[in-house]
Amino acid sequence: MRTVQIFANSVLLFLFSGMAAFSSTADDVKVENDVLAEDVGQSEIPAKLPGFYGGIDLGVDFLKNTSRGNSVKKKTSAGLLTGAFTGYNCQFGDFFFGVEGVLDFRTANAKTTVDDKVYSVRRKYGFGLLPRVGYGFRNDINGYFNFGVLASKYRARGGGNKANPVKPSFLVGVGIEKTFGALFLRGEVNRSFKRNIARLNRVGISAGSYSFKVGGGYHF
Repeated sequence: MRTVQIFANSVLLFLFSGMAAFSSTADDVKVENDVLAEDVGQSEIPAKLPGFYGGIDLGVDFLKNTSRGNSVKKKTSAGLLTGAFTGYNCQFGDFFFGVEGVLDFRTANAKTTVDDKVYSVRRKYGFGLLPRVGYGFRNDINGYFNFGVLASKYRARGGGNKANPVKPSFLVGVGIEKTFGALFLRGEVNRSFKRNIARLNRVGISAGSYSFKVGGGYHF
């Protein structure tokens, strides 16, 4: 009888030891899985998300007016820039390629005096499609280069005459972007090359600009 009791106690001790070991192992596996899930979650936040995105910009535009008559006068004026953008990205490893549609409004009005007359030019708004190429430097930061043709509506005035043409100009730019999940912030610098705008009273008016802007948006 005593032998049976000793055997039963041994079996119970073995079972309790096994259950305790199993519980400890399960807890360790749960902790490891939680840490792994956290690491995977962090690594899956990319600097650029493939697919559609959109947002708004705010910045400063520096418009340069070059008026050519019997003399040549140049004047640069600063103004406010506001705009919106939408685009699509394709991702290949750390590189991404895409195209972006832009629409912006500008207030800079540059004036010069040529042959005793004042000539002014203003770019009222612009729109275009800009291809862009970028690279992810970190999980949440990437840089990019864009280029393309921006069609702009101008207002030119001088010597009692006026013109309101739509003219295309070549644009290049560089930018950097910081992501917060699907949200992002970005800064961008653009140059719009000089373009002949109008000829008033035998005075040729041309304009080009630099712009500095910051914006934010959302990857859909």
